[in-house]
Formats: sequence, C-alpha cells, structure tokens
Amino acid sequence: MKKEVTPPCTVVAIGASAGGLTAICELLQALPDDAGVAVIVLQHLAPDHASILPSILQRSTRMPVSEVKSGEKIRAGEVYVLPPGQELKIAEGKLVLHRRVKTERHPVIDLFFSSLAEEQGEQAVGIVLSGSGSDGSRGLCAIKSAGGFTFAQAPDSAQFDAMPLSAIGSGCVDRIATPAEIASQLGAIASELPQVKRRIDLLLQLEHEQHGEYLKKIFGLLQKQCGHDFSDYKRTTIIRRLQRRMMLNYMDSFDDYVALLESSSEETEELFRDILINVTRFFRDPEAFVALKEEVLAPLVREMEPGYKLRVWVPACSTGEEVYSIAITVMETLNEIAPSVSMQIFGTDVDAEAIDLARKGVYGAAQLADIEPRYLQHYFSRVNDDYIVRMHLRERCIFAPQNVLADPPFSHIDLICCRNMLIYLNRSVQEKVLKIFHYALRQQGVLFLGSSETTGSASDLFSLLDKKHKIYRKKQAATRYYEFLPMRSKEPTPAVVDDTKIEVPESMQRKPFYDLEQMLLGKFAPSGVVINEHLDIVFFLGHAGRYLDPLVGSADLNLLSMARRELVGDLRIIIDAAMRNHEVAQRTHVLFGEEGEKRYCTIEVQPLLDNHRGRYFAVVFHEEPNQADTVSSDGAAAEAQSPASRRSAELEQELAETRQYLESVFEEHGVMQEELQAASEELQSANEELQSTNEELETAREELQSTNEELATVNEELETRNLELVQTITDLNNLLTSVNIPIVMVDEQLAILKFTRAAGSLFNLIDSDIGRPLPVIKPNIDLPELAPLVAKVIESLLPTVIEVSDDEGRSYEFRLVPYRTEDRKITGCVLILVDITAMKKDSERNSRFASVISDSGYAITVQDLQGRILTWNPQASVIYGYSEEDVIGTSADEMIPAELREEAAELRAKLLRGEAVEPLHTRRIAKSGEAISVQISAALLRVNGGEPYAIATTERLLEAKGNA
Repeated sequence: MKKEVTPPCTVVAIGASAGGLTAICELLQALPDDAGVAVIVLQHLAPDHASILPSILQRSTRMPVSEVKSGEKIRAGEVYVLPPGQELKIAEGKLVLHRRVKTERHPVIDLFFSSLAEEQGEQAVGIVLSGSGSDGSRGLCAIKSAGGFTFAQAPDSAQFDAMPLSAIGSGCVDRIATPAEIASQLGAIASELPQVKRRIDLLLQLEHEQHGEYLKKIFGLLQKQCGHDFSDYKRTTIIRRLQRRMMLNYMDSFDDYVALLESSSEETEELFRDILINVTRFFRDPEAFVALKEEVLAPLVREMEPGYKLRVWVPACSTGEEVYSIAITVMETLNEIAPSVSMQIFGTDVDAEAIDLARKGVYGAAQLADIEPRYLQHYFSRVNDDYIVRMHLRERCIFAPQNVLADPPFSHIDLICCRNMLIYLNRSVQEKVLKIFHYALRQQGVLFLGSSETTGSASDLFSLLDKKHKIYRKKQAATRYYEFLPMRSKEPTPAVVDDTKIEVPESMQRKPFYDLEQMLLGKFAPSGVVINEHLDIVFFLGHAGRYLDPLVGSADLNLLSMARRELVGDLRIIIDAAMRNHEVAQRTHVLFGEEGEKRYCTIEVQPLLDNHRGRYFAVVFHEEPNQADTVSSDGAAAEAQSPASRRSAELEQELAETRQYLESVFEEHGVMQEELQAASEELQSANEELQSTNEELETAREELQSTNEELATVNEELETRNLELVQTITDLNNLLTSVNIPIVMVDEQLAILKFTRAAGSLFNLIDSDIGRPLPVIKPNIDLPELAPLVAKVIESLLPTVIEVSDDEGRSYEFRLVPYRTEDRKITGCVLILVDITAMKKDSERNSRFASVISDSGYAITVQDLQGRILTWNPQASVIYGYSEEDVIGTSADEMIPAELREEAAELRAKLLRGEAVEPLHTRRIAKSGEAISVQISAALLRVNGGEPYAIATTERLLEAKGNA
C-alpha cells in the first residue's frame, strides 16, 4: 500500500520541448518569488549534450535554479531542472532520477506528470508549453484525475503548437493562456489551496440538510443541460469536484458558484466533464489483462462452437482505450485458440463527446505508450503524429451513448468489463448496477471489475474467479429486469424535474386505430421494398415475398441477390433509370414465376427524399391480371389464333431470348466482378505492404523528429549563449579601446590575439598583425629576450614582472600573466606595460628631498591640521631629545608650555586662512623637561596646490632658558 506523505508545498511541473525555453523564461519572470511553489522544469534535451539551461533560467527569476540531484527533498521557492539523459519521478516528497533508456517509449514529461499526480494529488500543477509531439497530454489527464490543476500554453503564443494542441485535445486542460497569464494564476492557486482544503473538510462534516439544497440545485442544472442525474454519485466525489471548479473560478461560496452555473452553460459542461473524470488508458493494469486472457477467455472460447459470436460489453468506456484493449486481448485469444469464433464488443458511456472520440479511434503517441510494439504494429496505423485503429479491429467495436443507470442494458453478454465506475456510485446504486450486469450476462458469463471494486452486497449473484484482479462469474440466480429498471423511478427534486411537465414525445405515443392502420396496410398496400443507393433492402412493404427468392448461403439483403432471377434484369434497368434521372421509373408486363405459373407484374421505382443518411428508393410491385383471365368466353376465340395473338407470342419469344442474353451478360459481369475482387485483394495486399513500409518510414521520421527537437533545444541554448558571448565581446572591446594601458594577448604559439591602441605604438603593431607570431614583431622597447620570456611564463604558469625602457628613455613595469580560460586552462599569455617614468622620477626626487631633510641642521616636522606629528627628522631628535618613535602620532601641544598653546593655535588658524606668518620666537619643552627657546617658521602644505592637508615647521635652537 502506498505510504501517505503530506506534501510540503504545491509542486508545479512544466513540460516543454522545441521553442519552450522562451516560454519558460516568460513564465518564471512573471511568477512571484513568494508564490510558495516548487517548480520542476522538464524539457527535451539531447542526452549527450551538457545543458546550460539552469544558468539561462536563473536570469529570469530570483528563486534558486539548479539541476535535480537524485534523492533531494523538494523545497518551496526553488526551481529544479531535469538533467539531460535522465528521467524523473517523485516519491515521498523527494526527486528520484533514473538514467533514460533509449528504447523506453514513455515520454519523460508524461512519466513525471503521472508520478506527480499520484504523489501530490490536489497540490499538483501540470503545465504544457511550446513543443512538437504529444508528450504531456496523458500526464495532464492523470493530474486532473487526482484533483490537481492543468494548464496549456495558448497555441497562438507558442513557437511550436503541437504539444499544447495535443494537451488541449485530450480534454484535460483547465486553462489555456500565455505563459505570463499562467504565472499570475499559479500564485492565486498556491495561496488558496490550504483554504480550499479546509473548506472541503468542513463541508464534509456538515449535516446533509445544510448543503443538500445546493447539491439539488446543481444536480438539477446538470440534468437539465447535460441530461444526466448525478444524485446517485458519492457526495465526497461531487463536493471535491465542485470545490475544484470553484477554485478555478476564484469563488469561495456555493451561492456564487450556483449563480455562475445558472448563467454559464460552458461552466456547466466543464463541471459535467470534471465529475465524469474521463481518464483511462490502454491496458490499464497489464497483469489483470493477462489473467483475463489466461483464466477466462482461453477456457471460454474453447467451449464455443465454430461460428459463435462472442459478445462483450464495456460500460463507462470513456474515449475507447479500454474497449480496444479488450478487443485486442479477445482477438489474440481467438487467433490462438478458436479462429472460427467471431466477436462483437459494445462500448457505452454517458459522455457523447467521449463516444465520438472512441468511434474515430485516433490516439496520440503518448496514449499508446503502454501498448506492446507488436500490438501497435498490427492493430494501429500511423498517420502523421497520430495512430488510428485498423479497420479489422475497429469494425468489431460498436460505440453508443448510454446511461447504465437509466437506459436498457444489452443482453446475452459473455463478458462485461466495468472498471472503476462503481467506486463513484453510492452503495445502493452499486447493487442495482450489479443486478443489471447479472441480467445482461448469459449463463456462465464473466464480470471484470476494477482493482478497487467488489460485488459487495450483490455477492449472491456472482462467484469469485480471481480475487487479486477482481474477476467474477455469474451465478444461477433469478433476476427480473423490471425489479431494478428504470432507475429514475424515484421522485425527482423540484429543482430537477417537475412530474406534471413531463410529456411523452408524439413519436412515442400510440395513435388511435393504430392496429387498424397496420391491418389495412398489410392487406391493401402494394408489395415492395425500400432500398438505399447500394441496392440494400432497408424496409419491406406488404407481401413482397412472392417477388423475392433468397439464395442459399450467407444472408444478403441486396435486392438483386434476393429478387427472383427472372426479375433481376428488369429491376437493374429501371432502378438505374430512377437513380440516373431522379424521377419515377416504371416497367410493365414483366413476366415472372415458375413454368406453368407464369404471371405478369408492373415494377415502379420511386426516388424518396434525400436525407443526411443517404438516398433511398421505393421499389413497388403491382401484379397484373393473368392474360388467360382476359380472354373472352366466346368459343370462337379459342378456335384459331388471331394475328395479334401470334404477334404476342413472337414478342414473348423474343423477350425470352433477350432475357437469356441478359442473363449471360450478368453471368459475365459476375465473373468480371470476381476478377475485380481478386485484383482488389491483391491491391489491398500491396497496400498493406506499402503501409508497413510507410510505418517504418514514420518510425524513422519520429526518431528524426525527436532528434530535431533535441537539436532545437540545444540551438536555443546556444543562441542564448551566443548573445551573452556577443555582449561579453562588446564589453571587452570597449574596455580595451577605452583603457590607456598597453596590453597584448598571445596564445600558446605566441600568436597575437588582441592588443590595445596604447600597445600599438610601443610594439609597432597594426590591425593586420593579429595572428602573426610575436617574435617577428620589433617593439620600441628594450626586450631582447621577449619570446623566451613569454614561453617561460606559459610553461611555468608563474606571473613575471620586470622593468624595461623604450627608445625615448621612458621606464615601464613589464608584467607577464598567464592567460586562463573559464575552466582554468592556460592557453596563452597577457603582456602589460605600466608607465612608471613619473613615479620613478617622483621617487628619486622624494629620495633626494628626504636626504636633505635628514641631513638638515634644523628640526623639521610635518603636522596634520589638528596638530598631530606626522614627520620627525633626526635633528629634531637632537634638539628635543625625543626619538621619532616617541612623537609620531602624538599632539605637538604636549611640547608647548601651557601659557603658549593659545599662541600656537592662533598660528595654525592664520595658516589655514591663508595669511602670511612671520618666523616666531617661542619656547618648547624638551624630553628632559627643560624649556628651550626656538625660532619656528611654518608653512601650509596643499594637495597639488589645492586643498590643505598638513603644516610643515622648521625649528632652530636659540638658547636654553632653564626648566619650565
């Protein structure tokens, strides 16, 4: 049993293929970062190509984007990308990767969607975006069946619309919108889901009286528009489907939703389809089909006599997958055991649109993923991207709309396959349906139920054959049809049906004197038949039997096959005339009957009005009086024949010869018809061979299409990377153009790759030098060992810095740095020249200046604008006794007597105001505490002649004054 896991958050699965990258980016850009959903991106990727999809998507969202790692737990607010060559499932809230097998026929998107539906249920969201093929359609149906939400990109907004169209065609898409519109709805769904769940739980706890009135109104609206009464369905199923539709329409009250149903027939239809849950697939639960074949069908057909027709009924067949699965299983069994036994399968459902799809028998590749390749080849034909059921299987399946709960059932059925319909019905209704099945089955008939269904309280009607696969056999028990039909006998609710307003259609009313009409028509109406344009009899008039003489053998309702042989020629002629001229055709004095009982009749063919089903003709036979009865009773007439009588005899003889000739022509025509039939069979055989060849070509085309999708995805990624590369190159070119530094780039062979304009003059380079080897270049700088030096840097991977000079005597710092790629490979070298001429001159000047200051006989200091000492020369240490380490960073006021500090402050203020300051005689305190008389000259230092930044002082010793 599946372990119940509480979903951590709403999981949004996005499936896309060719052209999907743009759509995914648009969706992520519009999706709020705080939507509280986890996003899984599944795109068809080439298995042998490293994808850059995560880095591309990261630019479209602030949520973290990463490739899926097998076993990691899903977290809200993150985006996960399926890696190339892998398939993905979800189990217990964790993502599980499996290596993609090339022979696997399950599309990766459908596989994950189905897994997500089973794991997340109502918190699953499936989205199909741009792409070719049909991947994702089947998975969306699984998500919708589980109560989740499904979206498809509007085809007119998709670069490739095959995948969205396939999804929409499946009938399982809740909303069709652009990627941005889908994103705006996801946030609302994610935020509303917990509240919806609480409302569902609360509603299920309410008493029937509190919510029964709403359901009565809704059932009434559904029955009025769709003709189906859902009052016998389980309330929990109905309520959950109602809540789902309310959520999609952003409604939180039953009053609002009932009002919407009353005003919108489209919403009523959507609710009708949601409740029906038309979700099925081929060979659902394959083990059950194996058991059905081996334990039921094989023993059953062995007991059947040649020519027996096996009858199968599949109620609630949806779009036909179950019917064709049963048909294939039965046909395989008959071919192996009893080829002489035929079969007829009836598929019924209340959904007329689903029945229409089943009749067409057209399915996408994703829907046929569960069918074995040999079945696919033998029972289906490939047409473009779809598969069509072959005629030899299709003609054995009859589909019709039928409500099992209300309409009469079939009878004399050998096998009823009703899987996963009973689970949606109330227990009492289940029992009635099982009684209907018991009535419909012949003795020893078999009932095949779904994995979650049993016969329950009707177990006295069926005996168990296979407990695991829910296969039962009919027991001998008396069941009367009128005991449980019609199912709608209970009193309807006022909101649903008013008994006083029920009227029987006029066509179903028994008119007065009906029996008299039938008697008069049978006694006095002319004899004849009604035929279609193929000459097949569809209705008999009066006593037509005297003009018909059916052949021995297989039954054939063709008029020319059933008519007396002597009437065939005339019938063919006048029917052809009526068809060709579209008017009444007549032929009189047509002789028919055995020798000695010859009679004459008039044949009249009347074209009937055409209708949508084809053309019809009434063929009427009027018997003429026998010529012997018209002869006069006068005895003289019998004595001798008159010339007229002789002429009549001649004409009769001529007519007989003509008939013989026509008969020979008809025989030749029959022979020719047989030859044409043989030729047709040969052509059909050749057509089947061509069809087989075409299927092989279609398979090859499918593989090419798959490869093309992968290439399209790779190309889309490469286009994005190319745009990034163009932007990077543009930025680099602008940088190299604007920077005024000589830079040269070379590859491993020392060929020049790029250089800046500033490098052109120093290295004597022009644009045509790109690609030339560096050793042939003669630079304007002193670099005699340039090539070996560059080669050494590339080989050792160590940067090198040397000092060089040019012909004009300017100095440069020459830096050689290894050229590293993004994957940290060394593929060349970067040569950089930094002009250090001015720096070198400043250094020399500063060195000389420092030497002057150091050797000066005066105490020289530099103070900041707050009076802190920055520079202290050796002579200052001699005069004051402080070392440089003692005073750097300290305030100069500590060496000034207290009474003179205001004088020093005034001196600094004058300097900052830009006033001239004369040399000042004052006192300072030495380290020994002695007061020293000094002469101080001060000057303001400015940055490049602008803003002041320090004060420089020159101090000369005058005389010692004693201790302060």
